[in-house]
Amino acid sequence: MMDDWQSDASEDEGFALLTRLLGAEGHLWSIGTLAGFMGFDLTGSPQNMGGVLVLEGESGRARLTPGARLLAFETLSSEPRGWNHGIALCLEGAARPGPRDRRLSLVPEDRGAILAAHQGAAALDLGLGHDGLRCLFRPAPAAETQALLYTGQHWSDCREALAALPGDWITETPFLRAERAGDGTCPIHTIPSAGIRGLTHAATTPVPSGWRPFAHIFPPHPLRVKPGLRRPFDAEIHADFQTILARHGRPDLTALKAATLAGLGSGLPPGHEQSDHGQPDHGQPGSDQPATDRPGRHGLAVIRVTLRQWLAERGEAPPEAWLRRYDRPLHTALRGQA
Repeated sequence: MMDDWQSDASEDEGFALLTRLLGAEGHLWSIGTLAGFMGFDLTGSPQNMGGVLVLEGESGRARLTPGARLLAFETLSSEPRGWNHGIALCLEGAARPGPRDRRLSLVPEDRGAILAAHQGAAALDLGLGHDGLRCLFRPAPAAETQALLYTGQHWSDCREALAALPGDWITETPFLRAERAGDGTCPIHTIPSAGIRGLTHAATTPVPSGWRPFAHIFPPHPLRVKPGLRRPFDAEIHADFQTILARHGRPDLTALKAATLAGLGSGLPPGHEQSDHGQPDHGQPGSDQPATDRPGRHGLAVIRVTLRQWLAERGEAPPEAWLRRYDRPLHTALRGQA
């Protein structure tokens, strides 16, 4: 994994991209880490208030400030022909988070509230976050007395009771805060084992060392409207994300993808791609053996995603030698189709 990555994209360029994506139709956001996160799918045009973006909708609101480092990525999906893509909003140099006790504590004044009218209101810290992340419930005035009775209780013991109360569910990160109006269900999720182990994201996401993602954006996908609902391959949607990937993806992985495409296009046999660090693997010094590829976990995923996109774009299977070497699930699916 890369320890030192300086993207060609400036912070201003990254914030301009976020300005375009915040509120864009079909873009799903997940705000938080595995210790506590909340989905967010407001649409609309954000207002720029002195360099801070504020998006207001019927079911909630969001505030985005500069400072996030962007990481565009592609990963494998469980469907043998599919893949996933997204953009992680990261903080560089963030320490590995320690676990919280998952007990509710009182926040006398929610000073970070997006609306001035809410900044003096009491809230409950749900005990799910860590350094840089807070998950809160801010009860409506009529429910404040009832909600504050849960102070000191364990999250798992009062989650459903809180969900029945009117109020706002909040996730707050160093650069993004989302407030979502309650609808009788709890929109904040957590993976307790990950929080205990200090994990912030899935191991399949190729996050550079020293970076911590605090939010993710999932733009529209060229092969599906939503999970379980497919559509014919949309070349325009695919091209849009490839443009983002070229500017904000890990350079070693985008180079590997380009080398894989070049190998497929020229008819080269597999094994001539670049490694996970962007350097060709020429085998052992002094060996007569041909060059072999030894991609790491993320590099192998990039090659397999490239094969699946080759199929989706061209409507034809990649060379069988590539499938046998790198993507047995896709190979099996295509043979079963024949």
